[in-house]
Amino acid sequence: MKTISTLLLSFLVIMGIQAQDFNVPKDYKLEKAEDYALYEQDVLNGINWLMEVPLDEMPEKRQGVNAFVMKWLMGTPY
Repeated sequence: MKTISTLLLSFLVIMGIQAQDFNVPKDYKLEKAEDYALYEQDVLNGINWLMEVPLDEMPEKRQGVNAFVMKWLMGTPY
């Protein structure tokens, strides 16, 4: 049981570190259905970043991440 707890804690720490390091992809294009599939993981990482980082931290980056996620959500054919 202790091993499972340790693995779970390690996973959460790693996910937290990844969330802090998220950057919006440079020069992304969302024009065709295939384009949206390319950015699925980036959108999930962006959502995780928005949830993990407090609202009062990095407001300019938050605005960019939010714009990327919203653009993907509003246009995705999925």
